[in-house]
Amino acid sequence: MNIYILFWNIFNNIDFYLMSGFIMVFFTLLLANYYDLKYGIIPNKLSVFLMTFGILINVLILIVLNNRLYAIFYVSYLIIIFIISFVLWKISFWGGGDLKLFCSIGFSLPFIDILNHFYTGSILNSFSFNSQIILYPKIFSILINSILLSFPVILLLLVYKLLRENKLNLILFAFSNMKLLIKELSTKTVFINDLKEGMIVEDYYFNSLELFNLMEELTGNEECYNLKASQFKENSYVLKSSSMAGLTRDDIKLINFAYMETLINFPNFKIKMGVPFVPSLTVGYLVFLAFGDLVFLISTII
Repeated sequence: MNIYILFWNIFNNIDFYLMSGFIMVFFTLLLANYYDLKYGIIPNKLSVFLMTFGILINVLILIVLNNRLYAIFYVSYLIIIFIISFVLWKISFWGGGDLKLFCSIGFSLPFIDILNHFYTGSILNSFSFNSQIILYPKIFSILINSILLSFPVILLLLVYKLLRENKLNLILFAFSNMKLLIKELSTKTVFINDLKEGMIVEDYYFNSLELFNLMEELTGNEECYNLKASQFKENSYVLKSSSMAGLTRDDIKLINFAYMETLINFPNFKIKMGVPFVPSLTVGYLVFLAFGDLVFLISTII
């Protein structure tokens, strides 16, 4: 009888579901970091598991609340997260694996506070800013946090590269062409034999119409190829990664084939440097748990 009462109390305890969602997201991010940093991929099974768990948890919350309004809101909430995430994927903000992981995290976070009224779970309970009303879902607070936190890291990496390569003269050039400076400092040169999955290829120019036609035939398969070729000018073409997912195994095989067949002549590729998405998202998530939304926090300080 006591066990029955215990389970009944747990079932009706909203805080249990809220905490379960946050904890499961944390452990999923740890696993995602391991796979992303070691293998350069995020397993679909990981995202599917978290998404299933998140939907189940929130359905149980709906049952406990017994409120149709929350049910309507939850469905709308899922649709909004998916649409925005899909749009970001279409504009090459991230790859397919990042899209699935992001959606699964969004589906798993508690939606009960419609305006993202962040007042529970804050480590800094003694601070006055731990109560926040944000007009967008928690998952976008986490994304914004990760972007804000990644920016100074990227800036430091650029400065380090500037000093290491003795390109201080570029500082003066920056005043006339900042975009070109950032592009120069945020890329590195990689030999064809050192290309790896996940690397993002910057503009690579070639003159082979045969290679261009071959890529037109092959790169329609987005599951295998993430390279895209387009015409730069007459008898000149440009090759680059089509999304932040970077090179696939088939992309690398295609590049090596093209080089062996002399369809391309230069063995060096410009690779875009950046902060890995999953680690930065994890940091954004931890900061969210401790402080909430950084945009709100900064606005209160300013």
